[in-house]
Amino acid sequence: MITPFLSDFSFFGNPLLKLVQDLSQPTALATIRVLSSIASATYLAFPNIFPLTVFKQVVLSIRYGNAPESAFAYATYGLILCGVVGDLSTGYAFGELALQLLERLQANAFKARTLFVVNSFVRHWRDPLRDTLEPLAEGFQVGREMGDTEYGSWSAHEHGVHAFCCGQVLTEVAHDLAIYGDAMASFKKLPILTLNQLYEQVVANLQGQTSDPCSLVGNFYDIEQALTQYQNSNYRTAIFYAHANNLGLNYLFGNYEKAVEQADLAVPQLESVVALFIVGWFKFYEALARLALAATQSGEKQKQLIKQAKENRKKLQVWAKFAPQNYAHKVALLEAEEHRLGDQFDLAIAAYDQAITLAQAHQFTQEVALATELAGKFCLSQNRTRLAQVYLQEARYFYLQWGAIAKAKDLEQHYSQLLQVESKRGHVALSSHRSLNPEAGETSHPSVSLDLTAVIKACQSLSREIVLEDLLATLIHIVIENAGAERGYLLWESDGTLRIEAEGIVNQPAQVLQSIPLTANDNLLPRSIVNYVARVKESVVLEDATQDLTFANDPYILEHRPKSVLCLPLVNQGNLAGLVYLENNLLTSAFTTERVELITLLASQAAIALTNARLYANLTRAEEKYRSIFENAIEGVFQRDVSGRYTSANPALATIFGYQSPQELITQMVDDPEQLCVEPSRWYHLQQQLEMYGMVSQYEIEVYRRDGSTIWISKNVRAIYTEDGVLKGYEGFVQDITTRKQAEILQQKNLELHRLAMLDGLTQIANRRQFDQTLENEWKRSLREKVPITLLLCDVDFFKRYNDTYGHQSGDECLQNIAQTIQRSLKRPADLVARYGGEEFAVILPNTSLEGAFYVAERIHLHIACLKLPHIQSPHQRVTISIGVATTIPTLEKTAVELLAAADEALYAAKGQGRNCTHSATVCKNYSTAYD
Repeated sequence: MITPFLSDFSFFGNPLLKLVQDLSQPTALATIRVLSSIASATYLAFPNIFPLTVFKQVVLSIRYGNAPESAFAYATYGLILCGVVGDLSTGYAFGELALQLLERLQANAFKARTLFVVNSFVRHWRDPLRDTLEPLAEGFQVGREMGDTEYGSWSAHEHGVHAFCCGQVLTEVAHDLAIYGDAMASFKKLPILTLNQLYEQVVANLQGQTSDPCSLVGNFYDIEQALTQYQNSNYRTAIFYAHANNLGLNYLFGNYEKAVEQADLAVPQLESVVALFIVGWFKFYEALARLALAATQSGEKQKQLIKQAKENRKKLQVWAKFAPQNYAHKVALLEAEEHRLGDQFDLAIAAYDQAITLAQAHQFTQEVALATELAGKFCLSQNRTRLAQVYLQEARYFYLQWGAIAKAKDLEQHYSQLLQVESKRGHVALSSHRSLNPEAGETSHPSVSLDLTAVIKACQSLSREIVLEDLLATLIHIVIENAGAERGYLLWESDGTLRIEAEGIVNQPAQVLQSIPLTANDNLLPRSIVNYVARVKESVVLEDATQDLTFANDPYILEHRPKSVLCLPLVNQGNLAGLVYLENNLLTSAFTTERVELITLLASQAAIALTNARLYANLTRAEEKYRSIFENAIEGVFQRDVSGRYTSANPALATIFGYQSPQELITQMVDDPEQLCVEPSRWYHLQQQLEMYGMVSQYEIEVYRRDGSTIWISKNVRAIYTEDGVLKGYEGFVQDITTRKQAEILQQKNLELHRLAMLDGLTQIANRRQFDQTLENEWKRSLREKVPITLLLCDVDFFKRYNDTYGHQSGDECLQNIAQTIQRSLKRPADLVARYGGEEFAVILPNTSLEGAFYVAERIHLHIACLKLPHIQSPHQRVTISIGVATTIPTLEKTAVELLAAADEALYAAKGQGRNCTHSATVCKNYSTAYD
């Protein structure tokens, strides 16, 4: 049926058609609109007829011109090319064409459906699946705002499917699905809501919220009732989704015969989901299920299963050539399973490792977990027990990272001996498989201004260290780096005596010393300064120590003649914990006010961190000192048994969790992830880390207090073993980091507020405040570099008449269109368009000559003419603008105000020339003829 129509389209082999003609023929326009309105229903109920409706719309658009509906038609034609014809390149190009047309025509009424089709059916054939999430979320929002609730709901549904399939954390998927479900229910889009509920149930099963993870019956969904309704209404898409997800769950939990049975039921419905990513997902898991079942079969039955799996693998190989990010690891894993059936150990392991590496690189967490699990099972079948153990531990880790608690527990039940921690040190993980998404390296900046981000990161580094020696080295390194010092010392007060604990020299590793008493050596630092700071607990900052009357006669200063000196007390709860001494022998006044403020902020955290580190060290040195440290620790300290019951807790821990006393906490609180943690999967991950490594440092997790409120804590925990190596329990300490978390949130909000303060609320371009700041900065830069700066002032012609004729709401929309059009007309990042006031806009063009300014102005006129905004009260019968241009090379005698006045005068002259033109002091160009 499709082939005859394709021949009609041979004349536009290049899908990037010219976007100049608009559709005006009434019959063609009406036909396109009718066909567009029935697209969704036709796709779901009569998929064989669906291509005919699309072809007709595309033919009419090419023959008579483009309508806003044409964007949707091109998108659906791309769907057919990708999903039916298999021409992925041309289909992808038509998807891009649809987005371009959508942007050009500003067809917001069709934005939701076009974003839905392109990102659900087209983009995943070339782009990473994750790249579709944001546009699909936008499609949901636009659909809700524009009243296109059907395609807004479909966008939401596919966002949920793609998020699930690309390995997004299940708690996040569940959160989004819940929001989308409420919206779909309010929209009364029940056919889409049932699909959303299906995925909510799948996620709930994987999270361990049902007794049988393979049964799609629970709080969200009942598959038996749903299938009856689907079959009665011929809802083939829903029938497919139900059987496909049943296949996936049964395969994951080892019910291979049931999985293949569900696959066979889903296959006849495949044409109802043509071109969707779920097709590739289904082909992948169907092939895995058939290969797994083949291992238990023989003869013709086994051959048939393997043949069907290989056919799927070949299809995935074709798709992997276009989108390796989505399919390459799937192909590698199917090849590994085929090698497993052939008992080819080396080839199978190589393919498993390739699948793991590729899935990890493309962040498919659940398929990293699956590949490591299958590798572990294969190694176990080959009596490679130790290697199997490593793979299976990795599998459990990644399932927990995904949030599939039920699957992690299933592994523990089947491989309990292999997944036990056999020693204090735990097992060595496969380093090449550990980090799914490593953080990018940080870039340092030369600015010494007080930076909240730097403070937060430095505080995190300090609080992360619990071993005293490591903390001392980290602290002196951080202080020297942030203060701009050459050399520094960290002193610790002990029994009334100051001792030098660590030394740091810039660009060299820090040295932890053997507690050198200050009285024993005058050659390391000036005792007079250190003793003064210790006594008064106030900082000393010397711009030039040799010239300071108070300390210039200190023996150290007389001998070494340091220049800049900073000595800072570390005070915790009013008590002196230690001191930091810093010096710079190259510069005077090296320790600026900003640097001192930064180090002072760090000092408070350093005092706490040092106190905690010493407390922790004392905890392991002597039992007789334990109780005093335990009771007076600033952070919450605990011990608990393997069942989760707290056997010991200090007052700080009770306070953190909202209990009146440690005894009350011990009696009532259990370290139960379902009751204690906001995200239980985080607790399971922490437990996994403890089992593998024996200790965890600075693990951040959100928990509930006794009254139900939530806080963020940082846990440092280590496992406790008996002399025989049997796990006895855990001990560690907890820090309430809610304030720091709030500071991070506040920082993000401040950035957003700053952004909003610089934007015009109506047009979403720069406002007058940002314009004034930018003009001042660019003027100064042009003055330094002796280059021209140009200013355009633009005014919408006859705008008052426009408001009087069309109303203020239409006037606002007109200003929005004009603002965004001017914005798109600027090509350089440094160029700025701002709303200057009312219907006036200003454009700053740095390093631009008068000729270049007229070129930009001409482009703006052209683009506004293309908008064809009607204005019956204008002589041009459409919205136009007048532009005044002023250009100068700044000197000390000139000011930016004069440039602004010149541009305003030129704008006034442009209006005097009949409007719809650009005017400067020497040149006037009129555009009323060229673009009417």
